[in-house]
Amino acid sequence: MGVLTAWALAAGIQVYRDIAKLHRTPYPSEFLASGAVFGALALLDGPTQGVAGVVAWGFLLAVTLQAGGPQQLIAGGSKLPVAKAAFPQTKAA
Repeated sequence: MGVLTAWALAAGIQVYRDIAKLHRTPYPSEFLASGAVFGALALLDGPTQGVAGVVAWGFLLAVTLQAGGPQQLIAGGSKLPVAKAAFPQTKAA
């Protein structure tokens, strides 16, 4: 489960976000940009290959959180992004 798998999942999230949230088809430039980033990571070889995989999965996590979090992508649960749902603002005393 390396860079290519992370890119495929990120592309799937891009398609879902564009169709379900923005009500439009994805722009080809979105795939070109993500393909360039993940492609550059895939070119790394040797000991840096593990680091490239971690960075790729980090990008995927960032895309997931930016899209509203896993509950928005999977079940349309909470309307809040993951960060706001996990760490609600507390009122100062």
